[in-house]
Amino acid sequence: MIPTERLDTRIHAREIRELVAACADDGVKEHLFALLASSSERAVYNILWVFTHLPAADRRWLWPRRDILADMLLTATHIGHRRLLLTLLNAIPIDASGLRTDLLDHCRAHINTTEPYAIRALSLKLAWAQCRFYPELIEELRLHIEIMSASDLPPGLRSARRSVLRAIEAQSRPSSR
Repeated sequence: MIPTERLDTRIHAREIRELVAACADDGVKEHLFALLASSSERAVYNILWVFTHLPAADRRWLWPRRDILADMLLTATHIGHRRLLLTLLNAIPIDASGLRTDLLDHCRAHINTTEPYAIRALSLKLAWAQCRFYPELIEELRLHIEIMSASDLPPGLRSARRSVLRAIEAQSRPSSR
């Protein structure tokens, strides 16, 4: 298994690639996932960073662990942890049964804050992923988005806002069948 001392230090892209390669073994992924609950702040950050670099096929391994990742997000105090958890959660498909009101509330609460732009954009995308099945929630999300002044936003957040607004508009149009 991977020595935890290695995870407690700053790791670089080459080491990330090595850890990602080791994650081809589900046992290694299980080991790293278990360490999320008991490791240092640095090790947790590194493990989450590794998970964000997994190939799409290996990232599917995280799908059944969505609720655990969401619970981690709800209690995370480290900005880097929140950003990486949001990245992972955005990569997990959500269907109509995947609504978690606590997670949705968390996302909506972080859209119009002074949080870093990446956290705000990822929160916006994750809120949309959950709301898109419920017209009443879509309208609430639209109100949150309209509060954002597009001219004052950095390009990444402005793009996320525009993408979600387009998706809302496309969904609200009657189908032409």
